[in-house]
Amino acid sequence: KNELAQEEYLKCLDIVIKVHGPEHPLVGTVYFNTANLYAAQGMFDEALELYTQRLAIWIKGKHEEAQELCKKILGVETELHGPDHLAVARTYGRMATLCVLQAKIDEARDLFQKSLNINIKVYGPEHPAMTE
Repeated sequence: KNELAQEEYLKCLDIVIKVHGPEHPLVGTVYFNTANLYAAQGMFDEALELYTQRLAIWIKGKHEEAQELCKKILGVETELHGPDHLAVARTYGRMATLCVLQAKIDEARDLFQKSLNINIKVYGPEHPAMTE
């Protein structure tokens, strides 16, 4: 069943891109649905790639939706790499930036802090990346 669903999503994606172009919101929806299927199958790298592509489409002015997608990406990255991985830190940073764009400064500060804490764990507090 999953193989058939995957095949149908990919056919749908091809058609939607041809009809609407690669940056149309409907393309993002197909990416999202396909990514959910991949994640359910444990294909986290493939899911992450599609979630990221959807985010790129949605981030153009749809900050709330982009934030929700970042949460989904964060879940996949945490499952794939663990909570203290640099990919997780980058996603926290993206989420913080989206919060700044929405004037959610306290939430942004908390997310930036989570990103920083992971970077300090990975690099150490004396690493040049931590002092710049």
